[in-house]
Amino acid sequence: MSAEMAGRATKKSLVIGIDFGTTFTGVAWAIVDDQKNVHVISAWPGSGNRTSVKIPTVMGFLEGRFLWGWQALSLAPEPIRGVKLLLDESQSHRYSPSLQASKLLRVMKKSPIDIASDYLKKALKHTHEILERRLGPAFKEKDRKYVLTVPAVWSDKAKDNTLKVAIGAGIPEHQLALLSEPEAAALYTLQAIQPNTIKRNDTFVICDAGGGTVDIISYRVRDLSPLSLEEVVEGTGGVCGSMVLDELFERFLEKLVGFEAFELFSNRTRDDALRYWQDTIKVQFTGTECEDEFDYIGWRLPLPGVMDNPEIELEGGYLQLTKSQIQGIFDPPVQDVLNLVHNQVRRIKVAGLPLQAIRLVGGFGGCEYLYRRLRRAHPRITVTQPPDA
Repeated sequence: MSAEMAGRATKKSLVIGIDFGTTFTGVAWAIVDDQKNVHVISAWPGSGNRTSVKIPTVMGFLEGRFLWGWQALSLAPEPIRGVKLLLDESQSHRYSPSLQASKLLRVMKKSPIDIASDYLKKALKHTHEILERRLGPAFKEKDRKYVLTVPAVWSDKAKDNTLKVAIGAGIPEHQLALLSEPEAAALYTLQAIQPNTIKRNDTFVICDAGGGTVDIISYRVRDLSPLSLEEVVEGTGGVCGSMVLDELFERFLEKLVGFEAFELFSNRTRDDALRYWQDTIKVQFTGTECEDEFDYIGWRLPLPGVMDNPEIELEGGYLQLTKSQIQGIFDPPVQDVLNLVHNQVRRIKVAGLPLQAIRLVGGFGGCEYLYRRLRRAHPRITVTQPPDA
């Protein structure tokens, strides 16, 4: 929470932060006079016994019933994904799930704002139930402030659409504020650094690489107590987050096995392949350089029910994939991120500002391969991946 927002909130205020993401959504809360204790909602409907600080930004319908999050992911016949990107009408969308969502919503005669409001309403209802359980009667007595994060490069129209989503979900307009995603990440990471060596006038780049968008923005530390930042170079960004990897993986698979064979894949085959890609390969890939004995040589992708093809090392329902093949999937979006960071660093140098660090945050920001490539591209600048950022 910025100093400005804290100033508007009273000591009795309860601040609820909402990160409505392209692929996942998260909610956190804190009492204003106890900002050191920020609590993250980690139990969500449909998640079973698993705990997760994020819930899928997926929605859908089953026999007329609205599904959201984990339930939509597992039960909806036609899951609706990528809705967040549809809130910014100024952007051209190449992300297939967003394009598919747009078609489904037209058939349903619903707007992206409508469906996003339905989703957020459910997420808030669950959040309020958790808070009542935690705080008891005090929950209803406290003033509430809701802070929604938005990409730094979003148009004013997209920000206005986000406000409409929140208001449609039942948040009173006077309790609502927007905060850019990289600024929220910067405020958190600077306070989380231990030992904290941050000084006034320190300048750093935030690379907020999420599931959908990547924001690159530079800040200078204006004050330390309360922590206050100012933007020193205009931010840039693009739609080159980790969701692009999923799409490139599917294209790679289609090209490798052939269009006709790919079209014959059952839903189970596609689901198993994508799940293994997301849960295993995408998480484990660190590059083609073998740096330790535990580094994986390759992966066996499950393709149940698919005919053998020895020419591409597809046998017994498993496709052997090499690290070089996986790097070919990673390189396009990683290079897009590197280009964005390079241009931001160059503009900082042109402005004559000293640059202390590049801070890599967000879901895609946790990627080891992206981190290594950034370090290699900027050997004289400290590159960090702050914990839980």
